[in-house]
Amino acid sequence: MAKGSDAWLQPLTPGTPFAQPMPGVGAPAVTGTLLDAVTRVGWAAVPDGPRQRFTLARWLVRLCALYQTTHATPIYMAVAAERFRAAGREHLAQWAQTKIREESGHDRLALRDLESLGYAGQAMVEAVVPSAAAGLVDYFARAAQSEDPIACVGYAYGLERLALCIDEAFIARVDACLPAGVDGTRCLRVHSSTGSDAKHVAELVEFVASLTGPERSSVARACYETAVLCRQPDQFEALSDEAILEQLHAFKHN
Repeated sequence: MAKGSDAWLQPLTPGTPFAQPMPGVGAPAVTGTLLDAVTRVGWAAVPDGPRQRFTLARWLVRLCALYQTTHATPIYMAVAAERFRAAGREHLAQWAQTKIREESGHDRLALRDLESLGYAGQAMVEAVVPSAAAGLVDYFARAAQSEDPIACVGYAYGLERLALCIDEAFIARVDACLPAGVDGTRCLRVHSSTGSDAKHVAELVEFVASLTGPERSSVARACYETAVLCRQPDQFEALSDEAILEQLHAFKHN
């Protein structure tokens, strides 16, 4: 629940006023507080695993994950736009089309990063699919293909809001684990607080505030679910750096 700049969890028992649908359009400030809060709660819902060091091996896996999520955006936003338009929800169709324009080509940044690091990017991302990224893409696909694709809005907010946690210090730590003089963080910089996502989050809050109460509730739920999925470990978490690099060796340029 959100009011002004405050947010809190409230059990929905019979007769609880907060169980009633939100009437009318929302206030941007309150909407922003609500979406931020549910995203944080979703992130905190998954217990912390072992803290991994920043290493080249783990960054290569992260780039494969970034490719999967960025590559999926234009594909499934197009599906969502078509469904919104067919339902007469032109404002949502236009929003989805805008996301396609904003995000198209970002998958190629991940490929360029992999190539800069000495790997065959396209072949690698086709073979190496981190399970956490696969879970996010599956969620996005099901949302886009559903009768009401409104969860795509919450999915987009969740990913972009969490990207704001990536600051210059984080990027510097990644750069420090890469070979000297190699630019392997193009995709990360775009999807961070130093890129365009801060502007996108602010714009998305304004847009969500203009939606109906039931739509805003669905968006908030999707924000939570997306944050939970972002915290899921992938199949590489338990592997050593040496084991990861051995698996990726087949894609390394000679």
